[in-house]
Parts: sequence; C-alpha cells; structure tokens
Amino acid sequence: MNVMCCSRSLDVHMPDYPLVVTMEFNHNHPLDTASVLRHRDVAPYVAAKFAELLSTGHSPLAALAIHKYDLYLEHGAHQYLNFVNDRHHFPDIGWCYRYVCQYTPLPAICS
Repeated sequence: MNVMCCSRSLDVHMPDYPLVVTMEFNHNHPLDTASVLRHRDVAPYVAAKFAELLSTGHSPLAALAIHKYDLYLEHGAHQYLNFVNDRHHFPDIGWCYRYVCQYTPLPAICS
C-alpha cells in the first residue's frame, strides 16, 4: 500500500486554497455604552467591599448608597457617571440582594 498524503480529506481544493484566518477585532456594536456595560460581571473588589459593609450591619440598599457616594468622592463629578453606568464597578440592587442571600442567610430579606 503506497500512501502519498497524510490527510484523509477528499476536498480537491485544499492544496490550492489554504485557510488563512485574520483577526481584526472589529465589532458591529458599541463596546462602551451604558446598555453594554450593564451586563458586565461585578468586580471582586466591589464584592469584598459589600461583604465588609454588610458585615458591619448595613442593609443592601444602604451599602449600595455608601458605595455610590464613595465612587463620587473617589472619581469626581466627571468620571462618576462612567463608573455608575458600568456594572463592573457599580452593581444593581438585584445583585446586592442576591449577594446577601448567597453569603448571609437572612430570612427577612431572602424569603
């Protein structure tokens, strides 16, 4: 048995047209608008901050308000809106309550 090729493909165009993949990373949608940024995962430093605030007795809504005020103080009025619209830095209230129910079983909130 005389084997000339290692490929078992029966495609006759394969030797003439090899595949070349070019990645250009062009998107057909915006990447930095509020509608896109609200779907990002919450950053680990935000989760740690909420764990600290909740352990000191704050409610999820109060912890979110404190975090919002801290973002305003840290980044100023101009950059504040960019951070508040990004879920990576500023989670929604639903995430706050799910975080409480996941890590601290409070029957009044989680039921």
